Amino acid sequence: MSPIYRDIPIPPRSGAASRSAAPPDGFAVHFGFEQDELVMEASLAGSDEIPLYEGRGRFRFEGSDEHFTVSSFSLIDPFLWQHRCISPRSFKIVLRVILPKLVREGIRLTCALTLSDHPPVRIEVGSLQSDGSAQVRARWAFPRSQLRGLSGLDEYVLGGETLYRASMAQIREIPQLSEDWQTLSGNPLRILGRICDRMGVFFEGDGVTALRALGRGMPLRTDPTPTMPLRPERPVSADTAASPEVSETFRDFQLSGEPAFVPTIERRIELPAPTLVSAELFAASRQQSSKYAFFFNEARTLKDLRGSAASPQSFTCYWPTYSSMNRAQKSWYFYWRGQFLDGNILKTDLAYIFVAIYELINNTVAEPPEALERLVRLWESYREAFPYLDRVMPTWCVDYMLVNSLGTDFDALHERIPFPIDGQTHLVELFCNRRMQEGLHTLSLPVLSTLSGYAMDKSRFIAGREELAAQAVRTALLTAEAHLQQTEERGVFDFFKPPLRSIQWETFRGAVCSQFAGRRVKLTYLPYAQNEQFREWLANILRHTENLLRKSQRFPGRLRCTKMPAGLEDAIARALNLQSTPLPKSQEHASAPAAPTAPREPIRIDLDRARALEDASWENTRRLLEALGNLPDEDAADAVPAAPDPTAPEPTPVIPDAVPAEPIPAPVIEDTTPEQLPDAADDDDPYAALLQALTPLQMQVLQALLDEDATLAGTLCTAEMTFPDAVAEEINVLADEYLGDLLIDSATLRVYEDYAPCLLERMN
Repeated sequence: MSPIYRDIPIPPRSGAASRSAAPPDGFAVHFGFEQDELVMEASLAGSDEIPLYEGRGRFRFEGSDEHFTVSSFSLIDPFLWQHRCISPRSFKIVLRVILPKLVREGIRLTCALTLSDHPPVRIEVGSLQSDGSAQVRARWAFPRSQLRGLSGLDEYVLGGETLYRASMAQIREIPQLSEDWQTLSGNPLRILGRICDRMGVFFEGDGVTALRALGRGMPLRTDPTPTMPLRPERPVSADTAASPEVSETFRDFQLSGEPAFVPTIERRIELPAPTLVSAELFAASRQQSSKYAFFFNEARTLKDLRGSAASPQSFTCYWPTYSSMNRAQKSWYFYWRGQFLDGNILKTDLAYIFVAIYELINNTVAEPPEALERLVRLWESYREAFPYLDRVMPTWCVDYMLVNSLGTDFDALHERIPFPIDGQTHLVELFCNRRMQEGLHTLSLPVLSTLSGYAMDKSRFIAGREELAAQAVRTALLTAEAHLQQTEERGVFDFFKPPLRSIQWETFRGAVCSQFAGRRVKLTYLPYAQNEQFREWLANILRHTENLLRKSQRFPGRLRCTKMPAGLEDAIARALNLQSTPLPKSQEHASAPAAPTAPREPIRIDLDRARALEDASWENTRRLLEALGNLPDEDAADAVPAAPDPTAPEPTPVIPDAVPAEPIPAPVIEDTTPEQLPDAADDDDPYAALLQALTPLQMQVLQALLDEDATLAGTLCTAEMTFPDAVAEEINVLADEYLGDLLIDSATLRVYEDYAPCLLERMN
């Protein structure tokens, strides 16, 4: 399912639509728009009676028991209300997905409402002039005064019979602009720039970039833009003009005449290698509200207040400040803050903790070195009760260190508080730079998993063997670094060095921060965590190391590794000393994860059941031949072995060298000890049984997920009018029945690597 529809609550369907009969001739459906709802009306040409929809694709004629079924129409069942109408909250998916599917199924269908991807207004902005003015005009697709919103559909507005992509709150913010070009400057243009910065979808034209920068508070340069320096002019002769080299040298480079917005650098900080380069601090570009300034002044006034004993008070607020608290909450806050300074950690709500954090980042209650220690101690004390702190505090602590010149040892934060480093939430290179100077082997297993993309720390095999895995990975990485230095004469970070990248952000995002503490940071770094060659090289080392550990521990299943540098696999195996070190015979069963401890019972075969199965098999063969018209003649039928007489005595065991007297002899079971019996689990393959239980669609989707082709899986599911998530859940249910475990990660739709090799081997 496309991520654009993840916000839509889809009710569960009672059953999947079957591909049986086509709709009757003359059948048509119309969705009319009445009282802000889509009302369904069905008709059948040649019939005076009105078909009434009863659900599950069944239509019944009014006043009679006659009915007909349109199976594919059950797609719309989850979105119909009691009176066969569709509410606005379902308009988005019904108009964009469900109704087009019904049309492709051959149903004649019309709808009075149209869904548009375009906004109802386009604001054209010309290039900004040197005097700070610009030409602006607005073009409305529908009269502004007649646009209105629908309850339950906040991201669209209704204009006539068309839904435009916008909200009424956004429409109200857009100033009154005429359809003819008009000149704006000064404060009206800055206000329009702030709107452009937040709602750029409404704006177009050459001056949009400059208008957005103006809305962020960046200064407007009125001096001419400097051009590229050229050589002094000299007379050009006919021969010189004909020379392409001279003509190329004296080419005139003309840059755009639009004024450039160049913010002033307040401070530049050189950062150590191997991943960080520099950090530049600029003045904050976001607008400060009076709420932030009032909090800053009030916090400086109340910095020394220590409250008397008070009882805990519940407090919940999105951006908590003193003005958000009542008297009882303030009494508890100042008492809790004083107790925290004395080392007494009391249980409290998250909003109180954020107020204390806002005081510290604004430098109102402590000086920078002491304030940083308090920030980390607050985070460390309450992160277990409030995991959300692990998402915001790492970045806020980095911002505080940069703004207040407290050094660049960001690794110390992660070493003291091992918060999860997620590449989508935090910059991975920022919190492991110092340790990477000494080598990759100094990093912890969770950090290596994030850098490589293979979550080795979450592997089922590693659980309970973390110390063993950490030592093995450290040895393997030391060996790999030495091997790369020997073969390529370069280190890891020189061999996989990516191009420089820069990112910018506002400090203390999401916090109540005054203009004295707010800055804009531009960080230049080397994105090793996004370098595919480096990630693949590191992931293969981790997988190969885990495979060696699995082999030594007699753990079933191996991870799939791509091609590794020549000689590296053997070097790692020799360094780990696991290449030819099988476990002693006495420890084999103890190390296996699911080995039985009791001796197995001898295998016994029920001969009567075997004869019954043989009779049923011959009977099925005869019926198939009759159905195909290939029933053998009497002579051939006589050649078919007759079923054994159930009253006959059981045959005696047959000596292997003897010739059997019967056409199909009974199985012979040799007398063996339990130690000599084969493992029953080896003969009974649960993977093969699982694959036989899968439907064709489930098999195709599983093959696509094994090939890491999510697009193909989505296409297959769309053709069958279902979703990959639902098919993956069905496969997991069967896998839990046959294997006792899940096969597919429902969050990423990836097959767990523990099972991928076994599935590929049996499917191929």
